Amino acid sequence: MLKLTQDLDQPESIRDALRTTDCRSIVGPINFSTGPFPNTSATPIVAGQWRKGTKWPLELVIVDNTDVPEVPLGGHPEPMTYGS
Repeated sequence: MLKLTQDLDQPESIRDALRTTDCRSIVGPINFSTGPFPNTSATPIVAGQWRKGTKWPLELVIVDNTDVPEVPLGGHPEPMTYGS
């Protein structure tokens, strides 16, 4: 987004570049001109649970992708238990 900025030394230039931002990102589409409030962008979210992993001690498993079906599910929600 900073590539759209005309002058990085001017805060107004950065602000103006953000206002015109319309791109896809790791969190989904970002468009500051269509957000629910001026100069905001609503991004969809997924739900995940940290679980004991196979490659790492803990791994994040996506368990709900209702708002972003293109993000693959890694499992289903499991009850949380203390100490497991």
